[in-house]
Amino acid sequence: MKIVYVLFLCLLSSCAQNIKEPKEKTAEETALSQEEIINSVVKTLHLDQDEIKLGTIVSKVFPSNSDEIIIIIPEIVNEEEDIYELNSHIVIANTTTANIKHKYFESSKTNGWISDAVFTEDIAIEDSEYTLNDSVTAFGVMVKFRNNSQPNPYSTSIVSLYAKKNHTLQKLLDNFTTYESSGEVNVNFSDCYADIVKEKNELKISDITTNGYYDITVLQTITQINYAKDENEECNPIEKSKSEQQYFLKFNNESYEAMKVIAEENTVNFDRLIANTKTRTLPITDSTNFDDFIDEDDYKVVDVKGFKLIDVYPNFYKEGYNFKAIASYKIEMSHNFHTAVITALKDNNEMESVLINYDLNGEIIDYEVVAYDETAEGIARITSKIENHTIERTYTLWLEDKEITVEQFQIDEEGNIKPEK
Repeated sequence: MKIVYVLFLCLLSSCAQNIKEPKEKTAEETALSQEEIINSVVKTLHLDQDEIKLGTIVSKVFPSNSDEIIIIIPEIVNEEEDIYELNSHIVIANTTTANIKHKYFESSKTNGWISDAVFTEDIAIEDSEYTLNDSVTAFGVMVKFRNNSQPNPYSTSIVSLYAKKNHTLQKLLDNFTTYESSGEVNVNFSDCYADIVKEKNELKISDITTNGYYDITVLQTITQINYAKDENEECNPIEKSKSEQQYFLKFNNESYEAMKVIAEENTVNFDRLIANTKTRTLPITDSTNFDDFIDEDDYKVVDVKGFKLIDVYPNFYKEGYNFKAIASYKIEMSHNFHTAVITALKDNNEMESVLINYDLNGEIIDYEVVAYDETAEGIARITSKIENHTIERTYTLWLEDKEITVEQFQIDEEGNIKPEK
């Protein structure tokens, strides 16, 4: 009997040694799946499942914090056939509890997420983060748009930067264009023709601060691609650089103002600039229009800062205005001042030439528009006859009847431009 009891005690002891304490779950095992987190967030925000498409929701774990996940929920509003708008819900949630820690909402009326002729192709969270100062790190949301036109293809990408602020998110950069491509393509496969202009804007954090935030350096490159047949009759692209420049985005105490400040090294001395500008001899009839800019070599790089075009067009570098200076020439009108005519393109459907008088130090004295053309409605045009110290400007308007207005201007010895009464 004792032997049996001893064996029984040994058996109990052996079993006790084999019993292990419950193992604590790892962070990976306790974390919810992204699908579970998204479903929880959608429910918490009281969003209508019929107004969102789960396939369009974007999520990414914070690169610098695996306990948090960024979720972007596009909410469909005002949908009619192929036209729709998207409200944006941007959320940072805990990966273990799905609790919302920071959230941001923006209506389609202001976020630009509208699909019509140009539709929303993709929404993504950028892989890299932006360290803007010692305590603020932002993430980027990229939205891509394109059209379905084969003869006139168009695509663009815009990025917005967001950073945590209390329990919400602060939008620090609003819809900045990082890529844009547009042009013309001959869809007849027997021909070989395409003319496409591409603009790329690469963002990098600089080591210079404004109002406590690092400036963002923008490296801009504009290239033109033409398809043409070579000596072997093969259709090949020829890519040519049109311009390269560097500028900065600066923090204005609320957000990064989308205003380009051209770096000093990219400008030249005004005397050299004006000396190297081609001269046209008076009298001149300036009737600049879109028909003058159909070939690759028609567009020239114009020194915006050197010609002080910001003084003429204060919104030149502000996001959404899409100004481009595309041509220039000078007029030998007086020894007391310099005269230049600069052609600017506005948002690809308006073009105007402005006559600018500069003092001998390169400061603007006065200016006046001498030519204008537009392709949006095609109902207005300006041409001018420029003679020694005079401008005769003709404004033509096509409505029910053709209306013509003629104005006369005098240029005095100091370079001031005054309308005749």
